[in-house]
Amino acid sequence: MESNTLIAGLIALAICLLPFVLVSRNRKIKERQLTQALQAIASQNYGQVDEYDAWGNTAIGLDKKANAIIFYKHTKDEVISHYISLAEVQECQVMNTHKVFQEKESTYEVTYKLELVFTLEDPKQTPITLEFYNKDHDSSTPSGEIEIVEKWFQIIQQKVEAI
Repeated sequence: MESNTLIAGLIALAICLLPFVLVSRNRKIKERQLTQALQAIASQNYGQVDEYDAWGNTAIGLDKKANAIIFYKHTKDEVISHYISLAEVQECQVMNTHKVFQEKESTYEVTYKLELVFTLEDPKQTPITLEFYNKDHDSSTPSGEIEIVEKWFQIIQQKVEAI
């Protein structure tokens, strides 16, 4: 009788844990695919990825030797990739497109887009925009993207100022 209870308990535990294991496994597979995409972009430019962050369908990395930013994002409509030499960057800015709503006594903010915008030294070239979050095709609210965009803004600022 006890062995039947033990077996039933173990089966129930396995059933409860299985979704967590599968989600974790899928997340690792997705991150590996994103880092491979970053490595491919870096390799095309004879570089390498020394530091990176990956989230959702997006990844950003740094090639320390070439002093370049590598970016990759795929949505259902398109694949976006950039390899940006920081020697060509005049300025980098965080663009947080949001709307503030007020209800009775409370105010709240809804973020629509989070982007890093690179203004290049050559005024003939249009600025390069790296989209970290877009409410239209990412989750309904940013989940970690604000911290990631701030982190990479600081990294880029330090690198650009050192040039």
